Amino acid sequence: MIFNAELIRFKSMSSGALRLEIDIPQSDSTSILKHIVNFLDKPLTVDMNVEVEGYKQDILMITNKQIEKIQATYTDIAKKHGIDRKETVTRLKLKLLGKEDISIKDISKEQASEYIERLEAILNNIM
Repeated sequence: MIFNAELIRFKSMSSGALRLEIDIPQSDSTSILKHIVNFLDKPLTVDMNVEVEGYKQDILMITNKQIEKIQATYTDIAKKHGIDRKETVTRLKLKLLGKEDISIKDISKEQASEYIERLEAILNNIM
């Protein structure tokens, strides 16, 4: 049976297995479930075609966790040095990224890691 599905998340298990959570279109779900139920007690072979191009850029872009860390560090630096937060963000972007009008959401995951390290150094008075 062949059907389209969207990968929601995956997890690598300690046994080496891979657990996939997929989203199946509602219009296909009943017929797919009827077929899958017949194989619950048997090995199931799955062939997957993954469209990598759509995910390539997403994989390289800054994560939500990194954005949250940067925003929190901006706030901590502003409080520590008694400067307005907006002014702090503008100064730090200009000093560390070379532009004050750059959006943090537009930097790569790697750039974000380096930026966070530098922000933490400033917060801890290393720079």
